[in-house]
Amino acid sequence: MAADVAKLCASLDKIFKTFSTQEVHLDPKEMKNFREKGTVQYIEQKFQAHLQRARAAFLQEFRNHAVVVETEVRKIRDEMTEKMEDKYGKMLGELRENVLDTEGLVQAQKAEITQLKGVVASQESYLTAAKHKEHLEEQVQSLEKQLELSRGEVAQLKHQLSCRDELVKQLGRETSSLEAELKRQELASQEERREAESRWHGLHKEMQQQQERFAEHMHKYAEQFEQYKDKTSDQLQILAILNRRLKEALQQMEEERQKHIKARTKPTHRIGEELPEEDEEQYAPYILDADAPYRVDEMGMDTAWRDYRINNFEFALPVQKSAPPKFKVERVRRVLPGPTVSMETPRVSPAVNAARLVQLPAVNPAIGRVLSPCHA
Repeated sequence: MAADVAKLCASLDKIFKTFSTQEVHLDPKEMKNFREKGTVQYIEQKFQAHLQRARAAFLQEFRNHAVVVETEVRKIRDEMTEKMEDKYGKMLGELRENVLDTEGLVQAQKAEITQLKGVVASQESYLTAAKHKEHLEEQVQSLEKQLELSRGEVAQLKHQLSCRDELVKQLGRETSSLEAELKRQELASQEERREAESRWHGLHKEMQQQQERFAEHMHKYAEQFEQYKDKTSDQLQILAILNRRLKEALQQMEEERQKHIKARTKPTHRIGEELPEEDEEQYAPYILDADAPYRVDEMGMDTAWRDYRINNFEFALPVQKSAPPKFKVERVRRVLPGPTVSMETPRVSPAVNAARLVQLPAVNPAIGRVLSPCHA
């Protein structure tokens, strides 16, 4: 029995050594998502599991030892029964005494086992407390380092948060001002839209009225224009004949004046030569094409009608026929030139001669170009 107890102690020491040398494996990936309380609970769970494994190993060893003791007791009983069968008479008392002694030893061993269990439990509790304390000290040191780092991060985050709060307040003020400005612009745009719509309706009505008046006026104008065309055709023929005759008379007068100038002046060249007629022929007059666009919008519609003022248009026909022009001969006494007087005669500018021509009756520009140039 002493050998069995020694074996039991050796096995218990071996189990204690194996479990005391083992370290609890903590997964940092699982601890990463836990807070302080969660990490403590996680560590406690790991240590409890380790202690449960050690307890299970001790219990298994105790069970194995108890099984061995029971087998040995059975063997002893068998031997004793055989011996008692052989020496029933003589060894009965000794066997009873031995049985009593073995029972006492068994009880003593059981008491010792219970005592050893208490010692093992106390040692287990002490070891677990020491390991737990050591591990907690390591964790406290690591947590203090993390706390210092987190305090620095918290200070930095507080500074960033204060800056962001100021930015948020500033943005809130700007947004409130922009919202007020937007509301004011919306109200102004609504008022402008109402005014524009009312103006558009008024202009649309006015445009329809103008179109109706213009259609009536164009109808009247077409009738008046036919009358005016008939009357002016006769006047134009008369004026063309008079202008042609006046032009011929002026040409003859100019030729006669040139002859008088040549007769009175010296046959010398003047200072500064005039441009020859060949140079004047190089400059061709500018003629517009018949298909040239005139006031056309992007859709190809004519927009020249916008310049006409229909409301202010007053068309007046000549009441009486203009009297034919009268020619008057002015007799002027001319003084003969002295020796110091220049021999040149005063020249009349062509603009004055053109002004003396008979002018055609005026045409309202709002109507447009009525008469075409006369190619007589």
